[in-house]
This record gives sequence, structure tokens and C-alpha cells, in this order.
Amino acid sequence: MANQFNEYDALKVVSVRRAQDAFVHQVKIDGEWRDLRYRNAPDWDEAVYEHRAFVDILRDAGAMVQSLPSHEYLTLDSIYTRDATIISPKGPIICNMSRNSRCFEPGFNVNNF
Repeated sequence: MANQFNEYDALKVVSVRRAQDAFVHQVKIDGEWRDLRYRNAPDWDEAVYEHRAFVDILRDAGAMVQSLPSHEYLTLDSIYTRDATIISPKGPIICNMSRNSRCFEPGFNVNNF
């Protein structure tokens, strides 16, 4: 049987954007969270800690974790990399982002795979 692509088997490769690369610093968080409709401002230290724990879980499960870089145009939402780009057997699917602040993000993600 040929390799199947699905979203329920064990993850082999996962692309993430680290909290410190999406959030950059607390000043950026404080300036963006309301416009992005977050319920509360993320806490920089807690976000970095939780993201490291998340990556550790992925690695412990056997996944190779790739980190996507930061970019000056990215918002806090860029931490949600799957929202912008989905990988398929035939290559990346560039999603249509509904927020203007994220409209260029899918192409940016694809160029860094």
C-alpha cells in the first residue's frame, strides 16, 4: 500500500514557530493582543515555557521539530503555523487568511520549508 497522508497517524515532522519568535517580546504582545482579539495578553515567560514543553512532547513522541523563523511583519498569531499553511502529499497548501494582518504569512511560511 502506498504511503497515506492523514491527520491522525503519528507525526513525523512538525513545523512550529517558537513563542519567542512569534511574540518577540512583551512590548510586542502588549501592542497587539487586543487588536488580534485575544482574551488576555499572553505572558512572555509562560508562553516560552509552555512552548518548550510542547516541543518536548512532540520530540518525545518521535517527531522531528522544525522551527520557522521570526519576521518583522509577523503578528502574535503567527505562532499558529497550521492556520496559514497546510502540508499535503503534493506540497504546501497556502490558506486564505481572514485577517489582513496575516494575509502574507502563508507565503512566508512556505518559503521557509
